[in-house]
Amino acid sequence: MDRRAPAVTKRAPIVPRLGSRRTTFGRGSGTKATPVAPLLAPAVHPGGAGNCGGARGEAVGERGGRRRPGVGVAVVVEREGRILLARRRHHGGGSWSVPGGYLDLGEDLIEAARREVREETGLEIDEVRFMAVANDRFADGKHNVTIWFVAGRVQGEPEVAAPDELTEVAWFAWDALPEPLYASTRSFLSGESLPPDAGKNLRHREKGKRLVRDER
Repeated sequence: MDRRAPAVTKRAPIVPRLGSRRTTFGRGSGTKATPVAPLLAPAVHPGGAGNCGGARGEAVGERGGRRRPGVGVAVVVEREGRILLARRRHHGGGSWSVPGGYLDLGEDLIEAARREVREETGLEIDEVRFMAVANDRFADGKHNVTIWFVAGRVQGEPEVAAPDELTEVAWFAWDALPEPLYASTRSFLSGESLPPDAGKNLRHREKGKRLVRDER
């Protein structure tokens, strides 16, 4: 009598396609890849590094061999009808962006917005309000989800507080923004966000309508 164990046929593991969610239907019933709707139509930016408004460093992590987008904040800081922009040294070098950066592990979103503005420009902001979310993908493979805020109160005078990352900071009239704008900043101000047109509406709002309370 043949007592050898029966042959076991190995099944190839089911690997979900990119852009799909792996869903399990009950114990032992297997898995099925189901499509996942994107957060919004992603903005694809040419070249440069995938930073969040003014985000710095590499934030794309990996888990199970799959790369994950970085998550960051970007902050619109305004004074007397002008927006504060910083000129970048490395990522997107030479372009102008709003202050911003990647979210630290365990960090509150509002605190991240305050911290990034302080670290980059020396300004203290308060009454920070959510504006929109943007889905930024770059041609070099980087991908960020950027959470946009606006500062309701601004204190101090701006300076280059991070000289290893920025070369200058300056105020600009909304109708005289510098070139080149950093890709994700340009996309947001062009209306690529959720809700749609948040940045575009901000840029073209009624003249003289103020966003902030200035406390210099």
